Amino acid sequence: MHNSIRRRGCAVALGLWATCSAGSALAQPAYKVTRLGDLGPDINGQITVVPYAVNASGLAGGIASFQYPGHELPVLWPAGGTAPVVLDYLGAKDYIASGASVNAINAGGAAVGYSSLFPTAGLNLGERAVRWAAGGTAVVQLGDLGLRNGATYSVANAIDSAGNAFGHATKNVNGVDLGTRAVRWDAGQTAATELTTLNISPSGVAQSNVRGANDSGQLVGEATTFLNGVQQGRRPVRWTSGGSTITELPTLGVNNPGQDLGFATSINQNGTSAGYLFTYVGNNFMGYRALKWSADGTQATELLPPADATGDFTRAYAMNRAGDVVGDGWGALIWRAGDTTGVNLNTLIDPNSGWQLGTALGINDDGVIVGIGNYDPDGPGPLPAQSYSPFRLDPVPEPALLPAVIVMSLCLTRRRRRL
Repeated sequence: MHNSIRRRGCAVALGLWATCSAGSALAQPAYKVTRLGDLGPDINGQITVVPYAVNASGLAGGIASFQYPGHELPVLWPAGGTAPVVLDYLGAKDYIASGASVNAINAGGAAVGYSSLFPTAGLNLGERAVRWAAGGTAVVQLGDLGLRNGATYSVANAIDSAGNAFGHATKNVNGVDLGTRAVRWDAGQTAATELTTLNISPSGVAQSNVRGANDSGQLVGEATTFLNGVQQGRRPVRWTSGGSTITELPTLGVNNPGQDLGFATSINQNGTSAGYLFTYVGNNFMGYRALKWSADGTQATELLPPADATGDFTRAYAMNRAGDVVGDGWGALIWRAGDTTGVNLNTLIDPNSGWQLGTALGINDDGVIVGIGNYDPDGPGPLPAQSYSPFRLDPVPEPALLPAVIVMSLCLTRRRRRL
């Protein structure tokens, strides 16, 4: 009987210890927030830094402003690090209007984006899609769909694990601008291949763009559609077979015909995609609505703001393999896989961190998130010169339970004392 009581006492002690540990875990922030580094202020004292993407290993990429206002350079932040690495870009390197950005990074570390092309200061030949090889800084200019007076416009927004890049390029035929078309740049190649679009206006103009890609040849983005020659807005779309077929994604009927404006921004390896729509009542703009589309592309689900949000605008920018979606709407948000109500990421970090997370732009399969927010480490009062700062959120693992052997040793010590 005594032994039975003692064993029960040890079980109760272990239960109480576990309860206390669980309480500590609940109080602990879910994410550690880190400010990513910059390249210093411009001549006006302003700093602009935006991380647009983070890959499977935690390598992040985006833009960082430099000496001149509007002079933004393509940068990478190493996994777990904060110091930006500047990548090469096209044209005049010190010209005030030069700009370039990393928009996407694949699992191997290859990156794509765009760079403005200034062969000489003052001669602007447009923005060109570019690629950077894994582990390198040299830039490779990707092809276009025709030039007009030597200029054109193209951007690479997505890259799969094989190195195929996707985005859009202006189509110019005999000096005539026919709109921007979704394109693919095959791995190791520079030629642009035009992808299928929904339909084309009587004058031959159309608009389409790829924003996300997975390794199964599925792509998402947006494309204009026309009815009797009249544009009916820009619709979220999905391509299969590497861009050879295109399907309009459902929009829940929240927009007016002729005013639809929607974007599918990301697609994960399982085929589930996410994005957002502009919504209207009559001709009145009513804000944004984040959506998630099923893996077959036939079902749309609205992603709601947190229950205590003071507004109902939501936008979804990125999604990982598990189906977690990040974006914004009165603060940086995350929608956990299977949930349709968002969680404000500000509630998942240390409240004394000095951060107000504004927008989450990227998430990888390990749950690492990048984005931008206000950073004010000294508390109330004027904001510092760079109040809009880049952040990385690293998930904080739950504390491991105390090894059972320690608990058992405590119990055995108590038992010896009582015998």
